Formats: sequence, structure tokens, C-alpha cells
Amino acid sequence: MKASEFTSHLQKVVDHFKEELAVIRSGRATSALVEDVKVEAYAGSLMSLRELASITVPDPTVIIITPWDTSTIPAIEKALRTINGASFNPVADKSQLRLPIPPLSEERRREMVKVVRMKLEDARVAIRNIRQDEMKTLDEEEENGAISKDERFKTRETVEIEVKKFNSHLEDAASKKEQELLRI
Repeated sequence: MKASEFTSHLQKVVDHFKEELAVIRSGRATSALVEDVKVEAYAGSLMSLRELASITVPDPTVIIITPWDTSTIPAIEKALRTINGASFNPVADKSQLRLPIPPLSEERRREMVKVVRMKLEDARVAIRNIRQDEMKTLDEEEENGAISKDERFKTRETVEIEVKKFNSHLEDAASKKEQELLRI
């Protein structure tokens, strides 16, 4: 694998991890909580909420959803009520929905921190697998004579440095999310 390809794979893991963290509810309103919710609109076709409406967050306790087509309000409301594991209760009026975000209990905050740690471990495993694949490729290249032993050792050192760097990005993101979750 080329160095840029290797780094690209590691970056994809970090990006995916950050996307997963954005969806974890922290007691604060963010558009990421609802923008990927699937809504059954227009003759049964599933569309994400961001395709059907503008989503704004005027303050940390409420999300405002303004559909471009007001006839979709009932479908959006239904989809928001059935978000897995969330206790959302949207309030609809003629042109928009208000989605109050209830504060998380201390117990729920601790559960969410555990979820963050599980996702962090999954991301670490993904990085470890990418590292192992790269090391295996380097060993094979040396056996085939494509690279020298010195090149293999130098590249291995570079791989280790990159892995440490990307693991620290994961740690930083997880730490920030945990602090956000535990902040009242």
C-alpha cells in the first residue's frame, strides 16, 4: 500500500469515528442528532430528514425543523417519534416542528460514555487491522525483493508513527465527547 493510501485509510477510520460521535446524544441539541433520520415521504420513498427540511438549532435545548413541503410534517413527526432509543416528543405547527431535547440523567450520561468507549475500541481495532495489513504487505515486498530490509524497517517506523498519530486523534475526539457528555 502506498503511504498516501495508508494514511487515507487511517483518516477514514477517524472520520467515521467522529461521525459516530456526532450522533451520540449529549443533552445538547445538534442537527447531527436528526439529519440522517429516515422519513417515509412521497408515496413511501425513504428520504433523510436533511433532504426534506432545513434543520436549525436556535439554542442548546431545541431543534427547529422547517420542511420545504409542509405536507411532509406528519411523516417527519412520526419518524422523529420512532428514533431508536431516544425519547423525543416533537411539537408540530403549521410550518415547522420544534423538537425539545430533554436533559440526560446522570445514569444515561454514564451509559453514553460507555458507548463512546466501545466505539473508540472499535476504531482502534480498525486502525490495528490496517496496520497489520500494511506490515504484512511490507514483509511480502521484502520477500519478493521489491524493497530492501532497510527500506522495510524505515517504512515500519513510519507506519508506527502514523498509527500513533491517528490513535491520538481518536483519543482526543473521544475525550472531548466524554467531557461534553459529563458536563451538566
